[in-house]
Amino acid sequence: MSVPTVLVLPFPGQGHVNPIMSLSQKLIEHGCRVIFVNTDFNHKRVVSSIMVDEQQQYKLDDDESLMKLVSVPDGLGPDDDRKEPGKQYDAVVRTMPRMLEKLIQDTHHGDGDNRIGFIVADLEVGSKFGIKGAAFCPIAATMFALLCNSPKLIDDGIINSDGWTTRHYEWRFPCHVAVPSKLVTRSDGLLYYPCKILPIGLLLNTATARSLGQFQEEDLSCMSWLDQQPHCSVTYVAFGSVTLFYQNQFNELALGLDLANGPFLWVVHQDNKMAYPYEFQRTKCHCGWNSTIEGGRFKTNWTNYLVMRIENIRSRSLKLKEELMNNKGPSSENLNKFVKWLTE
Repeated sequence: MSVPTVLVLPFPGQGHVNPIMSLSQKLIEHGCRVIFVNTDFNHKRVVSSIMVDEQQQYKLDDDESLMKLVSVPDGLGPDDDRKEPGKQYDAVVRTMPRMLEKLIQDTHHGDGDNRIGFIVADLEVGSKFGIKGAAFCPIAATMFALLCNSPKLIDDGIINSDGWTTRHYEWRFPCHVAVPSKLVTRSDGLLYYPCKILPIGLLLNTATARSLGQFQEEDLSCMSWLDQQPHCSVTYVAFGSVTLFYQNQFNELALGLDLANGPFLWVVHQDNKMAYPYEFQRTKCHCGWNSTIEGGRFKTNWTNYLVMRIENIRSRSLKLKEELMNNKGPSSENLNKFVKWLTE
């Protein structure tokens, strides 16, 4: 039986490339071959960050490679700012379908064993060639549920629809696709949502495991500060690489963290132009992926009751995590089902 070939496409950002690359590595472990598509800009950064042992493990320099790294233009000019999320998204949406269509045609004109049998996640292009597809969504389950149930929350009067034009957002879906999210309605299966849901759990085996998609250099300079804080006392605050703040929102968040009276790490863009409130005390150090860590050094002031309650929740969460990581757990079984579906 021939090895199933999966074409994988992330949105061109570190927080998108990294998890979908981890999924790709899992697919390879389950006997698949992966064609990983990046923009030219990110492709160069991924290739330059790959270690020698990783090249050997995945035979990246071999014609029979388990993972083929390819690149396509992102639609931006040489002088355009690729750190601006809106500009990057618009360009990718405009150019990616055409680039992918050509890539698929070129691939299918070659060796028959390398024909693409499945796509994650450009579904519209795949449907033109009779290729099955799935959308991959790695955000937290609670956030995912909130986004998917927004229409019901509006109907129930819990939130209002100001700023959300139903005509434009009717099929919006928060997954790793570089084309309009309405394409999810064409999906044969989803790794995380309606119809055929497959929650696949944690993709990295350990907290220190590294994804091939990690092209930003890690900075562990915060570790010494973390080691000085009480056990499980630090609040981690991060909104991803595409969230944009207004100055008043930034101020409120900063002052809220200050008033929380506890240690925290706050991740913001390295090129952040927002001014911190005068009252906001902080220490600053550079962080892994184009970010700045803000570590408030405040004394913790939890009551014994609250500490016990939090520890009980944390203990139950760790137990659930161990069950999910177990090879016989539902997440592992779902991944096996997904791979089996690829070969059908």
